[in-house]
Amino acid sequence: MKSQKKKKTNSNLKGPKTKTVIRLKNKTKTKLIDTFKKTIDPKFKERIQAVLMRNEGKKMSEICQTVHKNEKTIIDWLKKYKEKGIKGIKSKYIGGNRRKLTEEQLKEIKHFLNKTSKSNFKKLTSKELRLYIKTKYNVEYRGAGSVNQIFYKCGFSFRKPEQCYREASEKEQRKWLAEAKKN
Repeated sequence: MKSQKKKKTNSNLKGPKTKTVIRLKNKTKTKLIDTFKKTIDPKFKERIQAVLMRNEGKKMSEICQTVHKNEKTIIDWLKKYKEKGIKGIKSKYIGGNRRKLTEEQLKEIKHFLNKTSKSNFKKLTSKELRLYIKTKYNVEYRGAGSVNQIFYKCGFSFRKPEQCYREASEKEQRKWLAEAKKN
């Protein structure tokens, strides 16, 4: 008789093998539910929801359908929760650009912008303002949007330069307008 060989299967095709079981005490479960109700971060809420559903004995497929995430992501959340608790699943993204200038510095920049706009006809660009802030206050803004917000805070509106065609002469434009009015 020939011995039958077992077929080797690729473990990557089967998916994650780890079973992540969560068993919460009543006190911990209540704390999680309270945190779920109080938080406004939707990502943090769905992670808490996944932990609570797994605690209730829900299958991974049910959790995946409810939270609209794949199984690997949910397993990662559950592992992080088992290792670090609620801190492990909390979102680390704070959001937004942190204010880098003080109110006093903003007042000085407003004074500078008022002075430069009145003294010369050339308006200050965001690149020039960014350079001014870097040299004077040693604060670096990378994005143009952040510098544009400084313009707005100081009472200026930021405008992109309009394209001016060299070929267009005022004489030709007046002539065209006169003909357009006749028709």
